[in-house]
Amino acid sequence: MNDKIGFLLLIEVFEPEIQSGQHCLLIIDSHSSYLIVEFIEFCFNYNTYILCFSSHSTDLHQLLDVGYLNP
Repeated sequence: MNDKIGFLLLIEVFEPEIQSGQHCLLIIDSHSSYLIVEFIEFCFNYNTYILCFSSHSTDLHQLLDVGYLNP
């Protein structure tokens, strides 16, 4: 079940926010729940690019959420 957590999050949270034909960038770490076939196929089918950082390194980039990417 642990390997499906990332995919369930993608389906329940990310999918409703995607607009038809829109390209998206999804920034993730290399947790095993993101590296399953269903997750990658979903991203391919919904024009979503995946940028994958090494495990436990995304906390270094969280400052971008508040300081740079937040409108």
